[in-house]
Amino acid sequence: MPKKILIVDDDPDFTAMNQAVLENAGYSVMVAHNSRDGIGLIKTQKPDLLLLDVMMGTDVEGFDAVDKIRDNPIIKDIPIIMITAFSEHHEVPWAEKPEKEWVNVEQFLTKPVSPEVLISEVKRLVG
Repeated sequence: MPKKILIVDDDPDFTAMNQAVLENAGYSVMVAHNSRDGIGLIKTQKPDLLLLDVMMGTDVEGFDAVDKIRDNPIIKDIPIIMITAFSEHHEVPWAEKPEKEWVNVEQFLTKPVSPEVLISEVKRLVG
């Protein structure tokens, strides 16, 4: 059975491109375009991995979603990769210290992410 990956990002071009990349690599992919719908899918579908954008409806929507996920004992252990263009526009803490020190995700990747890097990180986290 293929590993399930949920992409939560408000950019339909980004989600479509990465859904195709991941499906071509053999993963089952679901998409949500905001964190509310994404958290709903996490609770019902129990994905093996979450790819999460930072800036959707607000500049911090992705960070808020991480807090809600990590505070919920049923879904708190799902690995999260944050994929964002955020660092292009703001000074970001993960440029100076490991992300685990300030937000509880497994990896940060900066958009655009090459298919090779995306697949490598997904394989590292879920096989």
